[in-house]
Amino acid sequence: AGSQVGYAAIRGRKENGTDGNYDGALTFATRPNGSNMTEQARIDSGGRLGLGTNDPSSFNTYARDLVVARSSGDAGLTISAQDASSEYGSLHFSGGTTVRSYIDQQNGSTGRMFLMNKANGYMGFGTNNTEAVRIDSSGKLMVGGTTADGKFAVIDSSNPDIAMRYNGTAGGHATRLMFMDK
Repeated sequence: AGSQVGYAAIRGRKENGTDGNYDGALTFATRPNGSNMTEQARIDSGGRLGLGTNDPSSFNTYARDLVVARSSGDAGLTISAQDASSEYGSLHFSGGTTVRSYIDQQNGSTGRMFLMNKANGYMGFGTNNTEAVRIDSSGKLMVGGTTADGKFAVIDSSNPDIAMRYNGTAGGHATRLMFMDK
C-alpha cells in the first residue's frame, strides 16, 4: 500500500491572526500533477470571490466582487451560449434588478454585438484616463469634446482636422466626402 495523497480540498479558514476578530474564508484547492496542493479560489469574509487570488479585497473597490487573476500568464473570463444560432452571451450592469447597460453578443450568422446604455445618459470612450469620444443620449457623436451643435463634431483647440485617405493600389478610386439630400 502507498501513502495517502490529497488531490483537492475545501477548507474554512480564519482570515487573520487577531484575537476576537472572526473573519473567515472558504478556500478551494487542487493539486497539479507533481506539485503541492494550491489554493485556486476563495470566498472571503466580505463575500468576494477570487479565482487565482487569495486576496480579492486588494483589487479596485468598484470591481472586486469577482476577481479573475493569475500570478503569471494570461487571465480571462468566457461567457458562452452553446446554441450556435440565436442565443446570446451577455454581460449586464444593473441597479438592483433593473438592467442599466449591457454588452450583448448574438451567436449565429448575424453575429451582431451591442454595447448599450439603456439609461438617458451618454457613453464615453477614452484612453490615458481621458475621455476621447462621446455618444450622447440623442445619438450625437463627439470626438475630442463633450458638446456638439450637429450629429457629429470634432472638437480641438488647435487643429480640428478630419483626414480621409485612400490607401489602395487599384486605379479609379477616389477619397470622397459626400453631402446628399436623401
